[in-house]
Amino acid sequence: LTSSIANAIKNNISVIAATGNAGSTTGISSPGCIENVTSVGGVDKSDSFSYNRNSITDLVAPGISITSLNDGGGTTDLSGTSMATPHVAGAFALVRQFKRIVDGIILLPNEIQNKLNETGVELTDNGVVYSRINVFDAISSLDVIKPEINITFTDPLNESSSGNKSLFVNISSDETLESAVLEINGSNFTMSGGGLKFYLNKSLTNGTYNYRVYG
Repeated sequence: LTSSIANAIKNNISVIAATGNAGSTTGISSPGCIENVTSVGGVDKSDSFSYNRNSITDLVAPGISITSLNDGGGTTDLSGTSMATPHVAGAFALVRQFKRIVDGIILLPNEIQNKLNETGVELTDNGVVYSRINVFDAISSLDVIKPEINITFTDPLNESSSGNKSLFVNISSDETLESAVLEINGSNFTMSGGGLKFYLNKSLTNGTYNYRVYG
């Protein structure tokens, strides 16, 4: 299989395979052991290891009591590195798609594997350090484009009078924000709201003010 796998990688096709279920800490199964393959081991919800893993295991993922569709209908719970491998295959697809959509760049298989290794949760077993995939952190590390925030002022004719010493600020974002802050003359005030929209009504005294919004 070595030449076929090398040819797939040459054509930017990721090859992801299970390490096997024999419980070995020194050897992994074919084709996971072949060069250029991303080999996947399995852990449980507590990140405890099971099944085959060794120094050439590239990534690990949840593989214990995984619920999936059952041949013939319904669902079934199964365990093994064959349950962990689809998690990594899906992570590869998500990372590749995100980078292509956002930056127009097609990542190579080894670049995707490196990104999942860099952002995964480090686990140590028998002196070997493994990376359990964290898809959210992998995608977040690629999201370097700042959100676009639009500030909307409430119409004074509808919301306030000429004598009202309040600043009404509403903002909207093109992507979900964790939080938003209004800075007024160097002092920060947490805005209310959530997701794509936040707002703040701040009472002021007479004076001159500079303000900025952070998301």
